[in-house]
Formats: sequence, C-alpha cells, structure tokens
Amino acid sequence: MAELKRISHVSIFLLFIYVAKSLLAIAVRTSMTTCFGAGIETDAYFAAFTIPQTLSDFFIGGILFIVIIPVFQKRMAEVGQDEASRDLSSLLNVSLLLLTLIAGLYCVLVPLIMPFIFSGFEGHKLELTIRFSMIFSPSIILMGMSLIYTSIYHSFREFFVPSIAALVFPVSSLLSIWCLPDSWGIERLVYGNLTGSLIGLVIMLVFIFKRVKWCWNWKLSNPIIKSAFILSWPVLLESVFSRIVPVIHKSIASGLPEKNAVTLIELSLFVIGSIVGFISGPVSTAVYPLMGQQSIENDEKTVFQTFFKSLNVIFFLTVPFNVLLLTDSREIVGVLFEYGKFTVNDGELTSKILMILSFVILPNCFLSLSGRIFFIFHDTKMVSYCMILTVCLFIPIYYIGAKVLGIYGLVTAAALGAILGNIVSGIVLKLKHKDISFTGPLIYLLKIVACGILMAFTIIMARMIFSTPWMHPAYKLLIDSSLGFVSYIIYCKLLMVGEMRYVIERMPALKFKRR
Repeated sequence: MAELKRISHVSIFLLFIYVAKSLLAIAVRTSMTTCFGAGIETDAYFAAFTIPQTLSDFFIGGILFIVIIPVFQKRMAEVGQDEASRDLSSLLNVSLLLLTLIAGLYCVLVPLIMPFIFSGFEGHKLELTIRFSMIFSPSIILMGMSLIYTSIYHSFREFFVPSIAALVFPVSSLLSIWCLPDSWGIERLVYGNLTGSLIGLVIMLVFIFKRVKWCWNWKLSNPIIKSAFILSWPVLLESVFSRIVPVIHKSIASGLPEKNAVTLIELSLFVIGSIVGFISGPVSTAVYPLMGQQSIENDEKTVFQTFFKSLNVIFFLTVPFNVLLLTDSREIVGVLFEYGKFTVNDGELTSKILMILSFVILPNCFLSLSGRIFFIFHDTKMVSYCMILTVCLFIPIYYIGAKVLGIYGLVTAAALGAILGNIVSGIVLKLKHKDISFTGPLIYLLKIVACGILMAFTIIMARMIFSTPWMHPAYKLLIDSSLGFVSYIIYCKLLMVGEMRYVIERMPALKFKRR
C-alpha cells in the first residue's frame, strides 16, 4: 500500500492541474456566452468541433491513449526502454499517417457530411458549420497525437509536462476571444483552439525526446503494434457505436424547437464533464500506470485493492457535487453563463438540463476507472460487445425521448444510457473476476448517499433561512456550497466514513514523501 499512498500525492498534484484547467475552461465558456450568447454562431461552433474531436478519439487518440500504457510498460519490462521505444516509433508513425488521411478525407467530405448529420441546420448556420469544420480538420491530427503522447508520459508515470501542455489549450482559446479582432466573430475561437492544440503537442514532443526517440521505423509486426491491435480492435468496434452517440445527440438537438438546443446541451455537458474530470481525472490518471505495473508483477489482488480504494475515494468526492447540482443548478448557470447575450430563458433551460444530467456524474466517474481494468488485464472483448449492445438499444430511445418530451426527453434518455452502461461494465467485471466483491463499495456508497441526502436537507433549510429574492446567485451559491460541504464532512464524520480522513490527510501534500 506504500505505492498507493505515494500515488495519492500525484493525484493531489493532478487535482490542482484539473482545477486550473477547469477554471480556464469556465472562463472560456463564460466569455463565449458573454460575447456570442446562445445562437447561430455557437451552435455552428459546437457542431463543427464535435466531429474532429470524435474522429481523433474514435480511430486513434482515445483508444491508444488507454492501450499504450499497459502495452508499453510490458514491452519495456521485457526488452528494455531503447528496444521498446523503437517498436513504439512504428506505432507513432502509423498513427500519424492514419490521422493525416482521416483529416484529409474529412476536409473533402465536410460539405456532404454536415447537412446529413445536422439536418436541422439551414442557411447561414449550415454555412458556418461547414466553414468551421474545414478549418478544424487539422485538429484531428493534433488532438489524436496529443492523446497518444500523453499516454506515453503516463507510461513513465510522469504527469507534469502533459499537464502543463493541457493548460495551453484553454489559455490560447481565451486569448483568441479577447485579443483577436471582434470582426472575426466566433471564428477567432476556432483559430485559438488550433493554436493551443499545436503548442501543447510541441511541448510534449520536445520533452519526451530524451525518453522516446522517434525513428523511421515502419515494422508493423513488432510486439507493441500486435498487442495494441489485439486490445484495440474490440474497443474500436465499440467506438463505431459509442463515439457516435454525442453526434447523434447533437443531430437530434439540431432539429428541436429550441433553436439553440445544441449550445445549451453542450454548456450543460461542459459543467458535467468538468466535475467528472475534477473527481475521476486525477485518481484514474495516477493509479492507472500503477495498476498496470502491479498487473505485470502478476499481483491481481493488489490491483483490485488499488481499484476499490480509488473507487471509494471517487464515491466520496462525487456525491456532494451531485447534490449541489440538484439544489443549485440555477445559481450555477447564473454565475457561469448568464451574461451579455445569454438570456434568462437560456439560463432556465440550461439549469433544468443540468439537473437531469447530474445523474451521469457517478456512472461516468465509475466508468473512467473500471474501463481501464479491462485494458490492464488485456481483456476487452466481452465488455466491448456488451457496450455495443447497450448503445444500439438506446439509439432509438434518444429519438423517442426527443419526440415525446423534447430537449428534456433527449437528455433524460442520455442519462439513462450512461447509467445502464455503468451497470453493464460492473456486471462484466464481476463475471470476468468472480473472486472480487462489490458488496463493500456498495455499502460504502449507501452510507455516502445518506450523507448526501442530509447535506441536501441542510442546504434547503439554510436557503429558507438566509436566502432572499434580491440576493445575487453568486452569494446564494457561496452560502449553499460552503454550508453544504461543511455539513457533508460533519455527516461523514458522524457516520465514520473512512475515506474522508484518507482524502483530507492528503490535501495539503503537494510533494512526494517517502513512506
């Protein structure tokens, strides 16, 4: 457990990076809603950004980001770092070639793809979407390669450089909004995104060169490519379905009566994604290489000890945020977005969407950790097939939900899909590893939920006492969140929640300490 204690300090460092990145991303979204509101330009921007992001994740970045760590670690243990790096060069070369071909093909087909996917877009909105999509096409290469190089750093359990590189993207985006000419409209943000992606990738390339030297190696039969393919192809097949789901959501939203539905859903997902990243990102990122090393040492019991300890920490951190979204979504939206061209009606819709989507936080946090276990044990087939089935089941439900209940039906269906995917992943994990037991984590989760319910009751009572109609949303949120989190800690103390002490003891620690 000494390594787990050591890695907890890495999680704290990553937590601060995620906080910084989230604050910058919030500043970007707030600047967007202030300068552009929620309308034609923002809908076109989010629609155009979705496809390149999906393609970079879909084929290369998102899959290899997870695969490379256990594969590269195992290869280094077998033949040493130099030989493993030469094998890795082949994978990098092939990935770069494929991403370049995908980006070129996408750029050519954009005028045909966009009218088909976003059938509700017409006229100027469609023209903007096509234009932004063509400008965004190089980001397929930049984002895909950035994810791959991030995983290489993580294989060495080095987190500082990729963390700093990740901060460049929101900084560049923010500067583009406020420093480039207003006459460029939201297109200036597109250029800011591309610049940030490029600079971040260059930073990682410069500092990784001493560890992994690129060479002109195209040997496709080397062990790293073979192992990566064996692990990746079931996940790639799953990605054909699961990665297309966000595109389907935006496609359905483009035809809803709310003309700015794409933007409102995207802003809500941004809040949810920020919270999920804040909670699970540092934990999952830090423990994944550790669990990979434990697996190489054939220490399955320790792998699951690490997994369940990390899962309990995620449960402990998730519940209070979920409660706060349910009680204060209107205040959160008011503080983050309700400025300039973003109307009160937009705020009302976004807050209700946010309340519904708050129920995906826990499933997404669980999946961010449990999904990596399958890669660690080089066993991705069964879970991929089950997830494909789940996605196929829910695609018609998305359309039915939107048809019956509009935008609320769509996001409710999306939340149910995420919850079911979480359950499926847990069931498959139990079937593949019959000796493990989820009884302890479930009992722990029930205890945490009880603390969350008491926290919600405290917030509601405090609002009845302190809140007034004229109070600014920022003050309401400050009072509710402060009192809510303090009461949550007290209730956890009373119910003897073990992870509370574990987390709090590590919050001040910013440096590694020898245990």
